[in-house]
Amino acid sequence: MVKSWRRRIGILAGVFLMGVSCVFPTVQVHAENEVETQANESAMVSYSTHVQKKGWIESVYNGESSGTTGSSLRLEGLKIQVSNIRNYFGNIEYRSHVQTYGWEKDWKKNGQVSGTVGQSKRLEAVQIRLTGQLSEKYDIYYRVHCQTYGWLGWTKNGKPAGTSGYSKRLEAIQIMLVDKGTGAPGDTGYSYLSADTGVQYQTHVQTYGWQGMRTNGYESGTTGLSKRLESIQLSLKNQPYKGNIEYQTHVQTYGWEKDWKKNGEKSGTEGQSKRLEAIRIRLTGEIAEKCDVYYRVHAQHYGWLGWAKNGEEAGTAGYSYRLESIQVMVLPKNARTFTETNAFVEKGNGENQTVSGTWSLSQIQSSAGGSVAVNTELTLSSAFTGNVNGVQTTYSWKNETTGESGEIATVGAKEEVKWTPTVSGKYVITATAQDANGRIGSKQLTVQVNHGVILKSDAFFTAHRGLRGKAPDNSIPAFTLAGQAGFDSIETDVNETKDGVFVLSHDNNLSNICGVNVNISDLTYEELCNYSKYNIKTGNGVGNYNNYERRIPRLDEFLDICGEYGCIPQLDTKNLNSFDSVKELYQILVERGIQDDVIVTSFNNLYLQLLREMNPNITLTYGIESAQTTDIEWLKNYNVGVSVNCRNLVNGDEKAYVDSDIRVNIYSVKDKTSLGILMDRGITSFTVDNVMWDQ
Repeated sequence: MVKSWRRRIGILAGVFLMGVSCVFPTVQVHAENEVETQANESAMVSYSTHVQKKGWIESVYNGESSGTTGSSLRLEGLKIQVSNIRNYFGNIEYRSHVQTYGWEKDWKKNGQVSGTVGQSKRLEAVQIRLTGQLSEKYDIYYRVHCQTYGWLGWTKNGKPAGTSGYSKRLEAIQIMLVDKGTGAPGDTGYSYLSADTGVQYQTHVQTYGWQGMRTNGYESGTTGLSKRLESIQLSLKNQPYKGNIEYQTHVQTYGWEKDWKKNGEKSGTEGQSKRLEAIRIRLTGEIAEKCDVYYRVHAQHYGWLGWAKNGEEAGTAGYSYRLESIQVMVLPKNARTFTETNAFVEKGNGENQTVSGTWSLSQIQSSAGGSVAVNTELTLSSAFTGNVNGVQTTYSWKNETTGESGEIATVGAKEEVKWTPTVSGKYVITATAQDANGRIGSKQLTVQVNHGVILKSDAFFTAHRGLRGKAPDNSIPAFTLAGQAGFDSIETDVNETKDGVFVLSHDNNLSNICGVNVNISDLTYEELCNYSKYNIKTGNGVGNYNNYERRIPRLDEFLDICGEYGCIPQLDTKNLNSFDSVKELYQILVERGIQDDVIVTSFNNLYLQLLREMNPNITLTYGIESAQTTDIEWLKNYNVGVSVNCRNLVNGDEKAYVDSDIRVNIYSVKDKTSLGILMDRGITSFTVDNVMWDQ
């Protein structure tokens, strides 16, 4: 039985974000009424990267991340194009700093490959610029995720982004095209690290005296030689913000220095044979609001300790252990995180260390064992030996799957606490006991919290470019399989041929899809019907279908399949080149009588404004990689929802959309663990590659 589209559109319109945990980079939305004149149409940048072990990955758009993070994989090549240009001439040009070769001599442009393929050479930095009228109308912003440093700051218009002289690989890149003078998508400090930028530091080492200057994470001191650090000085070079770097050391015999030193002043001693045992480093002024300072030390007995930041203590106390080496970095705020290991070890106060004395903490006890369903109330208690009079126990939790953490309660040593996990994931529960003398004991317990069975009726499921987990994406087989599987909606990407026929493909350029370096917009539909040449050659199950079945589909074929199976068509218009094309697409929907029963998604806010003015009832969604926070007033004024990339939703706490009743869809959810976490948070609209429900 064919489902009611109008009823299900109404259901989707009621889907709101309920405590979604996401971190959104700023995306500028133009709310001015520019649609009427059509004189300042948005442009869009698309880009693809060649990644170690993975090869070329599919193109992404305006601010999306291309590459990987957390996988230690280098970028090796880069291709960039600009589309949605109206009456503006000019090019987008770019070049890379490549391992062994340095900066490329010639700038590449308009989809040409910058970097190398097949040579296992890392990209270390990039420059991107616009020419001609494009440079007069737009600014091109970009930032890179770099080995060790994480996300660096945004830069623009030909300035370098990355590193020089450190042999650090680029791992991901984000690029945005914005109207001239609009401003950066985020902070612009420290977009490029070299010996002339960032933080510099110098240490005085036992026997050797003052060592040479080090910068941006390089080790200063010695390891394996049993030589103590005796003094240190730090300063900032070519800093992008006003402020100071201040530091304070814990010195043998004297303890913590009374005054903080700053900007090249010496902290510690010379000629007294006194070891440094610990250090604190902090930023002050404007730079403290924009950046973090990270540092770690190599300590006698322990070796390299964990990273500390922003004034935290690094080193040891109570052991008379020397510092032997140090690394320091100043990076954009929240550029990266580090594995949680101790940066500071204090005698008698170590994490997970049972403190000797009249009592000890032996274990945490849970009423439900090691695995429970979400929203199950747990009773927690601790087992002690000895006299626990006056001992207080603080219970805390960390969801290692999402990165979130919190405190449960502080109670007497023999008291129980009640706690209910509301989001699934792997939890580590910590009990920290302390007596009036400051003695501490700590134990941990791991509990797996499960979402449970996912029903088809629990959410609104959209098939991402069809059922692409089973068939090539944006293909007739993928659309058909999605309909047969019972998806509520099927999403696809609309392109336009040279002679005005709407066809479906994620990329306008067919090099990644058909192995032919040509744009759909440069071909007539008749030329595209050469199926032996233009057939989809990549994707799941590609060998199961012949050339005709793997053709580039027409829009009308897609709409017919949606109608046959009662699926709501979802049309992504990011590849359309003009307002006229959007109007022609809308006219096709009107002729079919489905203009109120579709979902139109776009990364181009002006297209959405135009469609809203043409139809107050059509469901519109603004596609964003992530947001901090997209213009809420614009979304409300034009009754536009958001579709946000799942990769940025697990680790944060973003409630602005909830408070403003903005519709939210999450794409593209890859696994049931992520799906369960998001459903626990109240999200009920998802774009997926496979059937994700259990029943």
